[in-house]
Amino acid sequence: MEATGLPEFKNLNVPKKAILELFPQLKFLRVLSLAGYNITEVPESIGRFKHPRYLNISNTPIACLPEQVCDLQNLQSLLLYECYYLSSLPDSISKLINLRHLDLTRTPLLKKMPLGISELKGLHTLTKVVIGENDEYNISLLKDLMHLQGHFSINNLHKVKNALQAKEGKLVEKKGVRDLHLQWSEVFDGSRNKATEYEVLEGLRTFQKLTSLTIDYYGGIKFPGWVGIPRLFV
Repeated sequence: MEATGLPEFKNLNVPKKAILELFPQLKFLRVLSLAGYNITEVPESIGRFKHPRYLNISNTPIACLPEQVCDLQNLQSLLLYECYYLSSLPDSISKLINLRHLDLTRTPLLKKMPLGISELKGLHTLTKVVIGENDEYNISLLKDLMHLQGHFSINNLHKVKNALQAKEGKLVEKKGVRDLHLQWSEVFDGSRNKATEYEVLEGLRTFQKLTSLTIDYYGGIKFPGWVGIPRLFV
């Protein structure tokens, strides 16, 4: 491991030239997995493909994806699991109208979400969203993602200043979510407001059949009743 705690990629090296030479020969490609390879970028020529349904770039040291990935309008699964260096997603991601699965598990440097995520109303898997400020991604934009299932993580909840936005996200209506992770900042400073954080958590009331709930760095005055186990926090 490096001093930063991020992994090194020593195996499965693929020269960029080899990828560029290979892509033109794969006109009818439907499944592409570069998972585990030591690639730092995805060639822009990937946008020339018309048929890919599944793209797996997990466990690679890429920092971003080219906007051309969003030309893959038949894409149903985009897997970026354990892309520890990934810091951004394409701004035009809303063009992926058929996307059903977006796995962002273990992408610690991803600090910003494109607003277009909220337009992908067919998403079943979205493992993480990162809340921003002002004109960035806000929590109320979750309201149209009604088909989410399985694990779901909401990061940077300390940036939610209007508790009404948390309620507008309609988490309680997302009946397929079973494993929920709510994360505030680990930094407790003067910008934190205990009353607001309580109201935000209250607004994030979930569907009753949730099986796992993790809450990190919450600084509210108490836990709302929907959490269900207030005796643990007395």
